[in-house]
Amino acid sequence: MTERSCKYEKCGQRFAPKQHNQVYCTTECCDAYYEAKSTTPAGGWGTGECRECGASFHKKCKVHLFCCHEHSQQFHRRANKEAYEARKVKEHEVRCKVCDEMFVRDGYTASKVYCSAECRRTYYKVARDTLHPPRTCWSCHATFEPQSAKQKFCSSGCLIRAARPRTHYKIFERDGFACGYCGASPLTDKGVELTLDHVRPYSVSGDDSAANILTACKFCNTEKSSVLLRPDEEKRIIGIVEARNEAWGINPSTKLSFLRSKRRK
Repeated sequence: MTERSCKYEKCGQRFAPKQHNQVYCTTECCDAYYEAKSTTPAGGWGTGECRECGASFHKKCKVHLFCCHEHSQQFHRRANKEAYEARKVKEHEVRCKVCDEMFVRDGYTASKVYCSAECRRTYYKVARDTLHPPRTCWSCHATFEPQSAKQKFCSSGCLIRAARPRTHYKIFERDGFACGYCGASPLTDKGVELTLDHVRPYSVSGDDSAANILTACKFCNTEKSSVLLRPDEEKRIIGIVEARNEAWGINPSTKLSFLRSKRRK
């Protein structure tokens, strides 16, 4: 850049500017120029009151609002912090779902919709009576009070029975939905609950194949437990199971899945 003269009249020194808008050779000349202009009655900008400390000072320009740079930074830091807090409160201000009052929720709990624990308890108490009326279990057809809109079963047992694979139902069909020990069936008595029993108990070298599984009511299954049948009785039942598997086209080696705790053999 070409050399130019300093704008401060008392200096007037020629210098090489580092920027195209530099008109003073040094910062001291710049401060001296504005100091002289602010104190000149004809061309100065008079005095002003600092917005931070309230002290009176000579203005160096029309928009000069602070007596020093430090007070300017303090003022703007505080203003930015207040604006941020106000914006944060506005973003997290919601209306309570129960009492319809406005409240500010914590930024870490964006899903909070109740202003207090009492409103939350009141909502769920009303919800149990109105939003979730009694319904019929999809498995045992008993009436129960659901805890949510998606609950379809009255207990975890009904849920497990409903989630059994198709092979379990195939065994019930094979045995005519009747107990292989006492002949009880839910088709004639609604109080009968069918289960699958291992002819040779699982704890006594029995397996989960279709050749060792027989339909049994819950009472007979509980009474039999892990007791071995008499050899002739076990042979007779195994023969019946083999004949039924052949008639229904069930592979005797098909494995059935059971939910059981860890056992020691």
